[in-house]
Amino acid sequence: MIKIHSTADIETLSETIEVECKLAAGKDGKGVLPKDFWESYSTFANSYGGEIFLGIGEKDRHFSLKGLEEPQKVIEDLWNLLNNRQKVSANLLNHRFVQTLSVEGKSIVHVHVPRAAAGLLQQSGVGRGTIYFLPEIGRKDDIDVMFGESSGPLEQRSGPLAPSSGPLDIMASIAAPATEKKKLPKKEMEQIILDLCGRQPLSLEQLEQILNRSGEFLRKSYLQPLVRAKKLKYRYPTKPNHPEQAYLAVKDEGNG
Repeated sequence: MIKIHSTADIETLSETIEVECKLAAGKDGKGVLPKDFWESYSTFANSYGGEIFLGIGEKDRHFSLKGLEEPQKVIEDLWNLLNNRQKVSANLLNHRFVQTLSVEGKSIVHVHVPRAAAGLLQQSGVGRGTIYFLPEIGRKDDIDVMFGESSGPLEQRSGPLAPSSGPLDIMASIAAPATEKKKLPKKEMEQIILDLCGRQPLSLEQLEQILNRSGEFLRKSYLQPLVRAKKLKYRYPTKPNHPEQAYLAVKDEGNG
């Protein structure tokens, strides 16, 4: 993940497939989530991930610090749309991936977009009706955290979105005790992990996002011990560093 600490860091940025900078000033100059943010989000998710910086200007391939007067408003708009299933049904971000940075007295927003390990993020519709989603994958052995597909333009609603019973909602329901509390009894967290990995193979990054815990903490405190206890197994047991490594719950043969 790229770090920005000074204007010197900004001046050395080059806008490649891994980095994009957007002015994000808006009409009033205070800051707004750019309309083309979602195109960048989809592009990065479909490749190897990337970094988006809001509040940095670009002219003739040179980058300069502009800053955002109201970075929190930009972040709130981002989360509101990420949580809107009619706009983005594949939310790959968690709060650790979205940060406000202070650089020489000015604020910018840094968004880290991880790779969509479950499959390519697809686009449907145009304009306000554009949505981004992960298609369902048919093979059982794929890492397929599946998201319900939406279609058509945004509708005006006077109440909350209707509840859904898709795969993502089931996973979120299983993980709810962990996401709602900072600390859980060890046995309870172990069971949540086993329940999640019993539904489908999950990578460390996916578990990190679903459970809202650091990957290093999960790996050392839960995943490795559960593998040693033969309650979890690797998807690729002979290739521990496989790029698509994932964890599966070991079925209890005694229960059929």
